[in-house]
Amino acid sequence: MKETREEIDKVNCEILDLLAKRMKLVKKIGEYKKERDIPVEDSEREKQIYEKIEKLAEEKELNKEFVKKLFEDIITQAKKEEM
Repeated sequence: MKETREEIDKVNCEILDLLAKRMKLVKKIGEYKKERDIPVEDSEREKQIYEKIEKLAEEKELNKEFVKKLFEDIITQAKKEEM
């Protein structure tokens, strides 16, 4: 069990690394939008993201509702970072 928990710890670290990378990219998008006076909200883009992640969740045999909620939280934070 110890080895499995260590693997989980590594995966957790990878998830956080990817989340940090995503937020850095979001900040770049935010800068781009500010320079061009583009609104932070982009409902069409959000719709595309949700459709894509729901499909990917299904392919990876993950609970779609869980994944959608997770990405709702990520996108909510991303919009804050863009401001």
